[in-house]
Amino acid sequence: MRDFLRAIIRGLATYYRQILLIIVSLLGLFLLLNIGYYFISSDPDTCISCHTMRPYYNLWAHSNHRDVACVACHPDRRHLLSNWTLDYVVTSRDWRPTTEVKDESCLNCHENQTLDTEAHFERDISFDHSVHLSKPMRGVELHCTTCHNHRVPGSYLQVDHSSCFLCHFKGTQPGQSQSGCQNCHGNPTESVDHQGFQFSHQSYVDIGLQCSECHLDVLKGDAAVPQEACFTCHVSRQESFGDFPLVHEVHVNGEHIDCFRCHGQIEHGKFGLISSLEVRCEVCHVKLHTPEKQLYFGAGGQGIPDEPAKMFLAQVSCDGCHSKGEAIGEVEFGALAMKTRRESCLKCHGPGYDLMLDDWIRLAPVMLSSLEPHLRQTESALRAAEARGRDVSTARVAVEEARYNYDFVKDGRLTHNPFYAIDLLKRSGDRLKAARPALGLSEQMDLGQLLGQSDGYCQSLCHSRIPRPDEVTYERMAFPHTMHTQDLEQPCTSCHEPDNHRLGVVERQSCKECHHGDYPIACVTCHWRQDDLYRGASHELGLEERPDVMAAAEVTCDGCHDHTKPLTLEGVGDRCADCHSRDYAAMLTQWSQELTQLQERLAVKLESVRATLESAQQNGRKTVDQAKALDEIERRAKILKEAGPLHNYDAATEIYSTLQKKLEEVEDRLQPAPEKQTASRK
Repeated sequence: MRDFLRAIIRGLATYYRQILLIIVSLLGLFLLLNIGYYFISSDPDTCISCHTMRPYYNLWAHSNHRDVACVACHPDRRHLLSNWTLDYVVTSRDWRPTTEVKDESCLNCHENQTLDTEAHFERDISFDHSVHLSKPMRGVELHCTTCHNHRVPGSYLQVDHSSCFLCHFKGTQPGQSQSGCQNCHGNPTESVDHQGFQFSHQSYVDIGLQCSECHLDVLKGDAAVPQEACFTCHVSRQESFGDFPLVHEVHVNGEHIDCFRCHGQIEHGKFGLISSLEVRCEVCHVKLHTPEKQLYFGAGGQGIPDEPAKMFLAQVSCDGCHSKGEAIGEVEFGALAMKTRRESCLKCHGPGYDLMLDDWIRLAPVMLSSLEPHLRQTESALRAAEARGRDVSTARVAVEEARYNYDFVKDGRLTHNPFYAIDLLKRSGDRLKAARPALGLSEQMDLGQLLGQSDGYCQSLCHSRIPRPDEVTYERMAFPHTMHTQDLEQPCTSCHEPDNHRLGVVERQSCKECHHGDYPIACVTCHWRQDDLYRGASHELGLEERPDVMAAAEVTCDGCHDHTKPLTLEGVGDRCADCHSRDYAAMLTQWSQELTQLQERLAVKLESVRATLESAQQNGRKTVDQAKALDEIERRAKILKEAGPLHNYDAATEIYSTLQKKLEEVEDRLQPAPEKQTASRK
């Protein structure tokens, strides 16, 4: 043994240079291989050579991150050949990658991205990164990958709605969210279709009705964490299962584990809406409450169009008002009659509406009793005429219709649809008036104040309890409501249509009858848009200190307009000639033609760009900004047209030119971006 060791030592002493050279060469080669592999491992093709990650690779290759290497987001994924090879050989590792992307990796590229302002998410929903990243939300520290992940099939880093729903709805009451409905949905103002009915949110928003009053169930699932989920990673950790702060601190804040590795799903949508009017009472109660139901529907009367009750159109079912059970008479099998509660009015509307209901209940028999004696008298005359053998068939049809409508309202109860009921009673009165002369009776009948007035009975039925405002704003004008209704005794229907509550508003032509005659007022009171353009100070059109030359010369409206004559271009031209010459009248005509051409050119372009926008939306492209810009251009074009471009030719010409350029910019932004060719990796 000693001789063998001595021989080895002599050999090392003799060949130490050669041996040292071999060792250094091997170490150098090993080092070069590791250095090379260290850099090669940053190539995505290297990643997929071992890892089962082809779907992620394909998503990345077609995304806007396709030029970013894997290690830019996963810097901890670079390895040396030695330890990686050893790990590959001696372990049974699952080669499907599980890793995290730290916020620092995102900010290496997105450091200049503004995170302290709201960004557009989708539809009309905005998102503020700073609110979510500046502090723990509900005890959980959020990261970029909390929302931007691969949870949406077929998408790359798209935000999955379930991430939002988990935080905003987990642990909340039915119909509620942590941040409130308006945070995402805003205050809805549009009308929508619900089970065949038109429903307007605005009136309910105005009185502060909570969304949950109608949206009874907006969730599916509760995002519960089954205890079995722990066993996916742990052999035994059940003692900490209920310690939610600790569990979130370790798993979310510390390990950045995806929330849905533990939590179930929460879906958000309109899963349980308050039911529309129940119309199937007759399944059990044959012909029970049929008149009430038909009157509420606004159908079943004769001689007038159908007119559903306002509450019916708002989809208020019977138990919306009849909410209190009360035993009336002999009770069978525990059945109760549902009594109307005045509190039901206050719940949805506000003070005064319960008193309005009292008025309807009080006035219903008054109106019926004002018609009933005339109806009985006419029926008696009809029977007498027929007994004498007279042909009064036409009168009979009219009287039968009057009786039918009277009984219909009496049995159906006026309070279920007061406006339709009163129209039916008025129709009965009209039919009696038509029949009475043939029966030897006077056409004149005293139907009382309610059925005899023509102003829509606004005051008697409603506005004695819901006061009318002294002054209202109408198209930016302060309209003295009280002065017109009380001082001048103008009936409501001179401005409002009783059949279209609040919708039928006075036409400007009606105003002219007084204000271009015996009761003149300043032109700017009504024609403020024209005045703004004329003075060159229109905020709506973006004008500041650009007055028309005539305005600069302090020429007033009546310098060009003769209010005693119809407004025509020739008439204005004659006023030009009165002060200047006939050439100015010709110039006015030329300006009008030029502005009309600019207006038509803009309208054609608007239609074309609108079609391009719709095409882009159908192709799934994000067009929110372009749609808003297009709406603003269209709005300004309408305002300019209403203001009358001739009131400021120079400014109007410039505005049309600016709008045309903005349209072209929107059109350019709507064009699809040229596809980039992804270089094939070798």
